[in-house]
Amino acid sequence: MMRNHYKRTEENKIITEVNRLKRSKKALKEHNNLKAEVESMRKHQRQVRERRDHLFRRRGEVKKGEDGLKRDQNVIREELEKLKGEIDELFSAKRKALSEFRAHEAEHKRYLYERRSEQKMKKKEEREAAEAEKQREM
Repeated sequence: MMRNHYKRTEENKIITEVNRLKRSKKALKEHNNLKAEVESMRKHQRQVRERRDHLFRRRGEVKKGEDGLKRDQNVIREELEKLKGEIDELFSAKRKALSEFRAHEAEHKRYLYERRSEQKMKKKEEREAAEAEKQREM
C-alpha cells in the first residue's frame, strides 16, 4: 500500500472534510427518505384527485340524467293534467247528453201516453157511437 504524506494542516483539512461528509451522509439519507416519502404522498394525492375527478364527472352525468328525467316527468305531468281536463270535459258532455236524452225520453213517453189516451178516447167514442147506432137501429 502506498502512503501519501500530507502536511499536518492538509491532513486536518482532510479529516475535517471526511467528518463533515460522514455527518452529511446521515442528512443525505434522511433527505432521500423524506424525498421518497413526499413522492409517495404526491403519487397518492394524484390518485385521489383522479378518483375525485372521475367521481365528479360521473356525478355530472348522473345529474344530467336526473335533469332529463325531471323534464320528462314535467312533460308527462302536463300531458296528464291536459288529459284529465279532457276527461272532465267528456264526462260533463256525457252528463249533459244523458240529461238531454232523459228529458227527451220523458217528453216522448208523455207524447206516447197522450197519444194512447187519445186513441183510447177515440175508440171509446167510436164504440159509444157504434152502440148508439145499434141502439137507434133497434
